[in-house]
Amino acid sequence: MPDVPSRAAFGVPAEMGLLTKPWAAIKLLVLYLEYWIVGLGEEWFHVSKGNLLFDLERYSAAAGAYSRALQESKSPLLQARLGWCYMRMNMPNSAVDLLTTVRSHSGRPEVGMTLLHALIQAGKLPEASVLHGDLMKTVPESSNEMRADLSELGALLKEAGASRS
Repeated sequence: MPDVPSRAAFGVPAEMGLLTKPWAAIKLLVLYLEYWIVGLGEEWFHVSKGNLLFDLERYSAAAGAYSRALQESKSPLLQARLGWCYMRMNMPNSAVDLLTTVRSHSGRPEVGMTLLHALIQAGKLPEASVLHGDLMKTVPESSNEMRADLSELGALLKEAGASRS
C-alpha cells in the first residue's frame, strides 16, 4: 500500500514540508484560543483539532478528536478521516469495519477511496479488487486526482494478484 493517503481524499499532503509540523502546532494553539475566547462550536472545534493533530502525525489524539466531533455530526467524510487515523495507527481492520458501514449509507467517492486503501492495508485483496471495479465506474471523470489514485491502486492490486499466482 502506498505510504501516503490519497491526496484526493481530504487533501492530505504527499510529503510534509519542513514547516508543516511547527505551523500545525501554532494553528492548534490559536484554535484553542479561539475556542476559549470566541466560543467556537463543538463540532467545528473538534474537527479542526483532529485535522491539526493529524498533520502533526498524532493519529491517536486525532482519532479522539474526530470521535468527539462525531457525537455532534455523522458526516461520512469525518468518519472517513477517522478511518485514515485507524490506518495510520496500524488498525486496518477497524478502519475496514467503520468504512464498510459508512459506505453502506453514503455514496461519497472519498469514503470508497478510503475504504479501498484500508482493504489493501488489511490484506483483503479480493474485496479491494471488487471495490476498485465499482469505484472505476462511479468516480467522476473530472476527479483527476482520484482517477490517478485509482490507477495506482489498480496497478498495485494487479501486481499483488500476479504474485499470488
